[in-house]
Amino acid sequence: EAAVLETARGGILRRGLAVTRAAGAIVTNIAEDHFGEWGVNDLRALAETKLVVGRAVLPGGRLVLNADDPVLVESAASLAVPILWTSLDSASPLLVRHRASGGDACWTEGGAIMLERNGQRSEVASLASIPITVNGTARHNVANVLGAVALAAVAGLSLDAIRQGLTTFGTSPRDNPGRLNIYRIGDVTIVVDFAHNPHGMDALVAMANQLPASRRLVILGQAGDRDDLALRQLAASAVAFQPDRVILKEMDKYLRERPPGQVCDVMEAEFLRLGTPRERISRAPSEFEAVRAALAWARPGDLLLLPTHAERGRVLGLLDQLERSGWRPGEPVPETT
Repeated sequence: EAAVLETARGGILRRGLAVTRAAGAIVTNIAEDHFGEWGVNDLRALAETKLVVGRAVLPGGRLVLNADDPVLVESAASLAVPILWTSLDSASPLLVRHRASGGDACWTEGGAIMLERNGQRSEVASLASIPITVNGTARHNVANVLGAVALAAVAGLSLDAIRQGLTTFGTSPRDNPGRLNIYRIGDVTIVVDFAHNPHGMDALVAMANQLPASRRLVILGQAGDRDDLALRQLAASAVAFQPDRVILKEMDKYLRERPPGQVCDVMEAEFLRLGTPRERISRAPSEFEAVRAALAWARPGDLLLLPTHAERGRVLGLLDQLERSGWRPGEPVPETT
């Protein structure tokens, strides 16, 4: 009866859109990533590529865009498709003008998600009732929720159905494997996420910095097709976490023509340049081993931030195993799952 389809920038540039008609479309944000590939070298070109999805919107549908993203706001000026704007700020000038002219919008106000369609304003749900917002501290997921609510409304779902989806979709791997999965095992808080570029790491760190912690650890790695500047920016984003321990992970699956160790070399140099003491930095030969080393280091009250890309299934399997067994810090960490 319905399909939700994601299309990547690379897919659009290589093959175009897989569909020609859609009730609605969304572009959540524009951030630096994959520059230099397929003729995209700046944010404006990236926005132009992503906004191709708006061409599939049927009459009566809406293109959902983030009013808090200046590149999207600028790029939208030349679009003919009707827009439903979202914003974390109820006082956003663009949002205020858009609503005043009768436009549709979705925003946060008073700790709740608000939706206005065809001049009718409704409260969808409180942030506290939506698990993936982590009581509103995960601002990137609040923004994602706004987009999901808007697109669901455009597709014709009822407020009750939207509310049920928001309040029952949690932060466990069973809901969304590898995306903001939060474990509490043996008084250790463990966050697993797919954040893999500076924009994603900034969002993850902003959320994690609001969680209590006696000590903080982050593991970090990146694919070899990013240039040195992107690697340094990723490390700089992780420095904002103020980690007591950094474990740099090798990911053989994602070397992409770089020699082993080079990605970690670049990031380690940036951590050192930004003031991380050398004795706080170590390396692991794989993502799974980096996670095992993090768990071996952990003590009650610690916070482990585990961006996970190459071995997600093994990592989540290990954490599930520890959760079931009642593992406590200081106990041996299994070598296999």
